[in-house]
Amino acid sequence: LALFIIIFFATITRTVFLNEAPIGLNHDEVTFVANAKAIALTGKDLSGTWSPLSLTPISYGFPMSELSFLVVSPLMGVLASSPFAGRLPYALYSIGLVIVLYFIARKLFGEKEAIVVGLVAAFNPWGIMFGRTAFDAPLGAFFYMLAFLGILYLKKWKILLAFIPLFIAFYSYIGTKLILIPFTIGISYFAW
Repeated sequence: LALFIIIFFATITRTVFLNEAPIGLNHDEVTFVANAKAIALTGKDLSGTWSPLSLTPISYGFPMSELSFLVVSPLMGVLASSPFAGRLPYALYSIGLVIVLYFIARKLFGEKEAIVVGLVAAFNPWGIMFGRTAFDAPLGAFFYMLAFLGILYLKKWKILLAFIPLFIAFYSYIGTKLILIPFTIGISYFAW
């Protein structure tokens, strides 16, 4: 019941009036949404030259993350174009981050602490703000924490499955590339 309440509040804070607030899409959001839609429909970016399999950043005068467009493109392909549809995949990853943080806290500390962590994450102003925008930062955070969760819960050879979200995290947000090695060593040592 507690997890359901946490998910409910995280969903409400990240999706209610998503079409109206924040007002409009800024230039980065338009780039992310338009490229994700283009990839969903054609397999290439807006210019028609970039492929997600290249693992090179799309550059429009400044480099952008390599896989963030691909990660949200499946949902973008089925939704009609609107600010709500453009932001919904990012809101869902932000809600997913709240759930992942709940399960990390539950494994490390217990149920009561997990409820507190889940509620704080559900109402965290940073999480709400970024969860309501089409930026790649929540994607990186989600996949790094998903890898941590995998390392905590998976056993024996299955622990190697945590490298999948680490790979996606590394390529989904350009701002977290520096933390991959220290983060991986830290969580591996902690889990060991």
